[in-house]
Amino acid sequence: MEIPEQFHVCETTGWLVNHRINSALPGYLMISSRSFTNDLSELSLARVWRTDRAAADRRTIRDRDDRIAEKGNARMIFADEAFSIPIDHIHCRLSGEFQLAAAVEAERKSVWDRLLARHPAAFDGRLLRMAAYGIEDGRLTITAESTCFSAYVATRHPDFAAAHPQAERADPLGLTVVLITADQQVITTKRSLAAEQNPGALYFVGGYAEPATGEEIDLFDEAARELAEEIAVTDIERSRSYAIGLAYDPVFCHPELLLLMASRSTAADILDGAHHAPDRNEAAELFASPLSDILNDDDFLPGAPRTWSFLKAQTFLQHHFRQRHSL
Repeated sequence: MEIPEQFHVCETTGWLVNHRINSALPGYLMISSRSFTNDLSELSLARVWRTDRAAADRRTIRDRDDRIAEKGNARMIFADEAFSIPIDHIHCRLSGEFQLAAAVEAERKSVWDRLLARHPAAFDGRLLRMAAYGIEDGRLTITAESTCFSAYVATRHPDFAAAHPQAERADPLGLTVVLITADQQVITTKRSLAAEQNPGALYFVGGYAEPATGEEIDLFDEAARELAEEIAVTDIERSRSYAIGLAYDPVFCHPELLLLMASRSTAADILDGAHHAPDRNEAAELFASPLSDILNDDDFLPGAPRTWSFLKAQTFLQHHFRQRHSL
C-alpha cells in the first residue's frame, strides 16, 4: 500500500517509518521494508536508524529543506532534538509577520468558519510561529514570526502539502510543560472529551506561545502563563526550569518545545487549588503521579491513550535526567 507523504517520519534506501494512517491514537508508528523478502532474518532493524547524520544532526531549520523541496512538499520537518538547556539560555526573537500564500489566505475564512461551527468558543488569537532555530554552545535560539490561530487551522490538515505544494504552514510553536511539585510528583491531565485536539488522551500542561509587544519573547513567561491558566500554578522556580526537547508534531503539524518546570507547592495543594484556574475545563481529569512512574513505567495508566506530546515528554525527560546524572 502506498503511504501518503504526510505520514512519513523517517526513510532510508531500505526502510520507511510512518504514522499508521488509520490509527485513532497519535504516535502509532509502522516500520516497513522497501524490499520484498520471505525471510525476516534478511532484514535488519538497525538499518532503520542509519539516516544521513548530517540531516539528523542539523541544528538550523532552513526555509526549504532540499530533500522535501525536491518532492514539492513545503512542510517544516526536522529530527527530534533532545537536550537539557536552562531556561535563561533560550533566546526567542520576533522577526515580523508571517504571510500565508495567496491561495491559502483565500481559503482561511471558510476553513475557520467550519471550525467555529463545531467549536463556537474557538478564538482566533495571535500565535508565535517558529521560522528557524539553532543550538550552539548550550544555547537555544529561535527566530519567530507572528501568525494567528485561523492561519494554523487552514494549514494543519494532513493533505495541505499535496494541495499547496509551494505554500508554508503557519507552524505555531507549541509548549508542553512537565511540572514537578515540591514532593516530586508530576501533574498529569486527561484531556476533555470536548477538546478540539486529542480528546480524552493523557497530556501534561501546555498550549501555544504568543507574540509579545517587544522583539524578545520570554518563553518561560509563556509557559508560566499556560500553567496559571490551566491549573492556577504561579510559584514556578525559574532557576530550576529547563527546555528538554524540540520535535515536530506530525499529527497536528507544528513544532513543539517541551519544558521541565518546578513548583514550590505540593501536589495536594496544586490539585486543591486548580479549580480556580480560568481554563480548568480543558482537562477532564487532573491528577499527580510520582516522577519515577512517568520516567520508568512503560505501563503507566495502562489502557489510557497518550497524546504525541506525552510520549515525547517521557523520552525527553529520561534524556534530561541521564544528562544531569540524576535518573
